[in-house]
Amino acid sequence: MVRLLLFLRFLASATLLAQTLPVTSFEDDSQMAILRTRNTRIQVAETGVTDGARALRIDFDPVAWPSLWFSPPAPYDLREWGEIALDVTNPMDEPLLFRLRVDDDPRADGSRYCRTGGATIQPGETRTFSFPLQSAGSAQLGMKGLPAWTGTTSLGSSGWWTLDLSHIVAFQIFMASPQGVKTLLVDNVRFRPAPPLDGITDEFGQYSRQEWPGKVHALEELLERRESERAELDGFAPPAHLDRFGGWLDGPRLDATGFFRAEKHDGKWWLVTPDGTLFFSVGPDSLTMGNHTFITGREHMFSWLPAQDDPLRAYVQRITGAVEGPIREGLAVNFHGINIERKYGAQPFEAWAGTWFQRLRAWGFNTIGNWSDARLFRREMPYVIAGGISGTHNRLTTNVPSAGSAIHDPFDPRFAVNVRNSLRSQAAAAAGDPYCLGWFVDN
Repeated sequence: MVRLLLFLRFLASATLLAQTLPVTSFEDDSQMAILRTRNTRIQVAETGVTDGARALRIDFDPVAWPSLWFSPPAPYDLREWGEIALDVTNPMDEPLLFRLRVDDDPRADGSRYCRTGGATIQPGETRTFSFPLQSAGSAQLGMKGLPAWTGTTSLGSSGWWTLDLSHIVAFQIFMASPQGVKTLLVDNVRFRPAPPLDGITDEFGQYSRQEWPGKVHALEELLERRESERAELDGFAPPAHLDRFGGWLDGPRLDATGFFRAEKHDGKWWLVTPDGTLFFSVGPDSLTMGNHTFITGREHMFSWLPAQDDPLRAYVQRITGAVEGPIREGLAVNFHGINIERKYGAQPFEAWAGTWFQRLRAWGFNTIGNWSDARLFRREMPYVIAGGISGTHNRLTTNVPSAGSAIHDPFDPRFAVNVRNSLRSQAAAAAGDPYCLGWFVDN
């Protein structure tokens, strides 16, 4: 039954993909009429052909923004289409980065009235690329972008402008200041539907329509990887030049104070271990047993979810308070946690944590980074703690998106009091522990 459903889903997708609207395959003068060159030279070619008998050779001159424009006599209405697709060949002996920009107004300037995508094509390669038109649709689904058809590379779609798909006045292929003349062969430019999203997530939380090295296909693979990794990690010997904290044993020795600190030594600032050795902190953030992704409103995107009576259903929870995206609360699933339990068995935390400590040391890391599971603290590995500041003091407005709408005013005398009061209770999590490296505050 499952195989039948997968076959029917594939058949429906293939039928949908066949529904394309040709723009041009450069077969005659009428198909060439929409082309406009800006610091490019074009000619028909018999190589790089993927549709019909001719392709188009584009030579990009070594200037800023050489481009080839596709400018219809009347604006395209693309509300019923999902993407612009084109076949591109790189006849040169070097990788080439090219971009595609779509405009909904003649006043487009690279920021307003347009969106842009881009990709690199390898030497001698022929590949189908697509520009997703329904870029706003990904945000409505809580996604950063939409997947491409199998066998297609997405150019992506960046920019803050929301395109008016009923009024697409032009699109262009361009390069950014190429060093020397660069050549691409293009064919079969067309509009086609966006790929359906049904069942794009498999039972392991992976993208279901593409293969890659390391993709999991069966539970047995997870178990085999657990055993092979365990054998590899058990054979690791820690470097002799590092102390118990990961500090530099063969380097300068400063005072041993019993806790981490920052100190200037020979004109340079260093982190110093509790034993007085110099320390360079390297570690991954967010070591946790996974995060949840919403199911609510996106049920059709999952080919499998744990049933109500499945013990793995514990990894499906109701989540509230999401800070971005259209879905702010609802049922959500943690596939990473599910796979950890599949790999290490019931109550997997200790086995998972032990593996991670072995990995960190074997991979050259010496710190548990911010936003990590607090259960990993106090286990003889340096770590940092996430802290936050609350209380009444002045805030300064900012227009820097990454800083938020307001930041603390450090010159307000109340700020220092609030910092002390806010961190006092948080400091208890690491009280007396020499392995606590410090705090990330309001980050």
